Amino acid sequence: MIPALVLTAGLATRLRPLSLVRAKAAVPVAGQPLVRRILAQLRAAGVSEAVLNLHLLPHTIAGVVGDGSDLGMRVRYSWERPILGSAGGPRLALPLLDESTFLITNGDTLTDAGIPASRRQQIIEDLLGGRALPTTTALVSMVVGAGRARELPAIIRRLVEMSAAEANKEVAEVRSAVALTDDQRQRLAKALGEATGKQVEVKVVVDPSVLGGIVAQVGDTVIDGSVRSRLDKLKNAF
Repeated sequence: MIPALVLTAGLATRLRPLSLVRAKAAVPVAGQPLVRRILAQLRAAGVSEAVLNLHLLPHTIAGVVGDGSDLGMRVRYSWERPILGSAGGPRLALPLLDESTFLITNGDTLTDAGIPASRRQQIIEDLLGGRALPTTTALVSMVVGAGRARELPAIIRRLVEMSAAEANKEVAEVRSAVALTDDQRQRLAKALGEATGKQVEVKVVVDPSVLGGIVAQVGDTVIDGSVRSRLDKLKNAF
């Protein structure tokens, strides 16, 4: 059986503050670290050797996986200093894989390829039925049924952009440490419209890593008024 490379070196910024104390792949899901669940699935599929690439808080992954023997696997590690990205990471790990053909899987994705598409769609309809518009439920069900669930955020983003373009508006993606009230959204949309000379529709993304303030992007224009940015500037000044 071909070996597997499990990508576990990500910075996990969107999972903060949980990822301040452990790597994303080491975060427990229903009491068991995510990476162990993924390795168990690989072992059930016949994979007996795996390489994990590490960067952020590597000891939190190595500590819960070890050499993989309790999972019936041989697990080795590829250490990245600095982080090398989605192409550089696998390239560094090649000598450990011992094979020209190998499987690559994400270390932050828990899925089961054996679940039929019809069952996945039923789960979506059970979760969203009565809680979302029928059009939204149908769209998500179609994407999940087609096996493109990981692309759903990008698909939704593109649909929002197309809808805004139809209404001659620009979409401003605003990252904030906390959710914004309707009044704050309206005032922010007005301020961004005056700053960019465009009619703006605000989409808020709650991102704890911002710490405070906001980061707004309208097209290619980025306005960074976050506490994190100010702290970085202070740190670089000394």
